[in-house]
Amino acid sequence: MANILDQMADALTEAGQTVGTKLKETKDITALKAKLHSHEKTLNKAYLQLGKDYYNAHKDDAENASNETFKTIEKEIKEVNELKACIDNIKN
Repeated sequence: MANILDQMADALTEAGQTVGTKLKETKDITALKAKLHSHEKTLNKAYLQLGKDYYNAHKDDAENASNETFKTIEKEIKEVNELKACIDNIKN
């Protein structure tokens, strides 16, 4: 009987240690994912700013007149400005 209780105690101890290890791993992974997300967000903001800076520096270059990305940006800027003007007209 004592042997069975010892085996059960050992099994419970081992299970507790396994749960503790898994909880620590989960906590560590969650912390790393949060850091990763923060760095990816900063990286995406930097890429966005670089793209805006590049566009503004090269939007009048002749070789970009036929570039589809430049055309899309120009079209969307025009649409945004028109929508802002409509909003301003309604407010006033």
